[in-house]
Amino acid sequence: MQNSRLRFTLVAALAVCFGPASVLLSDVVANENEVPSVKFLGVAEIAGDAVDLSGLNQTLVPTEGTSSDVVPDGRTFSNNMLGGISAITWTGEGDVYWMLPDRGPLDGAVDWYCRVQKVRVIVDAEGDSPVRTELIETVLLRDKRGMAFTGYASAFEPSDNRTQRLDPEGIRVGANGNFFISDEYGPRVIEFAADGSFVQEFEVPQRYLVANPDVSKPTENPKNHSGRATNRGMEGLAISADGQRLFGLMQSPLLQDAHRATLEDKPKGLNCRLPSFNVDGEFGEEFLYHLDAESNKLNEILSCGANRFVVIERDGEAGDEAKFKKLMLVSTKSASDVSSIDQLPATELPSDVTPVAKSELIDLLDERWGLSGEKMPEKIEGLAFGPNVDAQHRLLLVASDNDFIPEQATVIYAFAVPVSALER
Repeated sequence: MQNSRLRFTLVAALAVCFGPASVLLSDVVANENEVPSVKFLGVAEIAGDAVDLSGLNQTLVPTEGTSSDVVPDGRTFSNNMLGGISAITWTGEGDVYWMLPDRGPLDGAVDWYCRVQKVRVIVDAEGDSPVRTELIETVLLRDKRGMAFTGYASAFEPSDNRTQRLDPEGIRVGANGNFFISDEYGPRVIEFAADGSFVQEFEVPQRYLVANPDVSKPTENPKNHSGRATNRGMEGLAISADGQRLFGLMQSPLLQDAHRATLEDKPKGLNCRLPSFNVDGEFGEEFLYHLDAESNKLNEILSCGANRFVVIERDGEAGDEAKFKKLMLVSTKSASDVSSIDQLPATELPSDVTPVAKSELIDLLDERWGLSGEKMPEKIEGLAFGPNVDAQHRLLLVASDNDFIPEQATVIYAFAVPVSALER
């Protein structure tokens, strides 16, 4: 069979092991009748027991009755762990990125200081180590008083010796070098200066907020009829190409947009909200993202042009059990503004509402990449473009959240994505 009749031709594959990381380099080329192909450049791993540059080495002691599902017997955690990466964003300079850990180990059961990690992600597809990382700096996120934000689930309000709680999930850099962070607890968006100091907090509509917050995941949802579902807040954040607008991404439907037979049941639904703000904090349009399945969730959104985004939609499984780990190409161009609708149907679309258009960009479980199987992480959470690979391809990084588990690495996948594919 001639190569022109093959759907795909594998032209290169190279596996390299370095330190704690395992790297796979593959380049898959489509024939002339296909949409220009995505190229997989490699993967780097950051060891689960790596430490950051915060200088914080105190042991974190879990508190019973918090949101943690399980406090493992005999396991200790330190305030300088390098992990839990929920987002990554390019600084716009060379190969330097900000990586954003979430609220810390054990789902808010410890007094973790929230921070960002400045790293280099070096991609050299022809080198012995095609993708590698180097930690540059650790910056603590501070409130108006200069105190480091805590991930502690019970810190509903600031006190003399502790800030209000923060669960950072999305990060994007503004034109002035400040960064915007989305918080899953609130939900809310906060702007910080590059040194981690507080600049401003954005106000979100009341329909996003819960009236009765709780430290425990099993007990918070039953106490509320509306607002974000517990641990399902503003999971992703994008900034428009012109740097003037921000787009938040709710991980799951709001409580009033979901269905549950009783308040104790897990809320389920298909309609997730995608709110927007201008960079001064004013709330704007709001769009509807329709999930492929009720068991799926959304984790990140990345602008790739006017009204166009890349979105992570995934299931909650890891390894061989994973069935849905996709990067979707999304357009809001023809989508309806649902900001005037306080309650959406759980599964159906309102007759007068058009959701965002979406199509598959990359299926991470596609056998072409060699990523599926026992090493596939459950939590694919970060997306960032970097310096262009060449005139035709943009560098796309995809990062995982290891939940601060010492035995589980953080992985960063690197892809070269055709510019033409992002313009579909």
